[in-house]
Amino acid sequence: MKSLFKLTVFSFMIVSCNHETEVCANVNIHNETKYIITLEAFNKKRVLNTINIPANKTYSNIQTFGTAHNYLGVFADEIDSLNIKFNDERIIVQYCGGRNLGFCPNIEKNVFYEWDRQVLEVGSEVKLLKKNGCQILRNPYEFSFNQADYDRAVPIVK
Repeated sequence: MKSLFKLTVFSFMIVSCNHETEVCANVNIHNETKYIITLEAFNKKRVLNTINIPANKTYSNIQTFGTAHNYLGVFADEIDSLNIKFNDERIIVQYCGGRNLGFCPNIEKNVFYEWDRQVLEVGSEVKLLKKNGCQILRNPYEFSFNQADYDRAVPIVK
């Protein structure tokens, strides 16, 4: 509950900084493997968004959002699971018992939880930059997948 309060205050702070400038998330997700990574965000078994990241490349995007509670181009409250696929051969499924992923900090490399944690750590020391008509956090949200992630992924049975 304390985290939710901090996030609400932080969201209000960002939105109230400048009503004329859009507030955006600056996201970098690094694929440090030799495989294409596909991230699939779900809600109740329905795909909300899919992002493909080529081998040894970085997905960089400035995503528009009305609050700080967004990542992968989808409002995080809607996401109850995430598939991380490697070349459609191996998969890691992040599932939080039907709740949004922010409620499960024990999931290894929980993309949403890491984003949420970063937003809360910034707190009142938020530094916003203007880029492409957006106000963005000075330090982008950074996340990486590597060979160890591929190794712990389970084979997809076809």
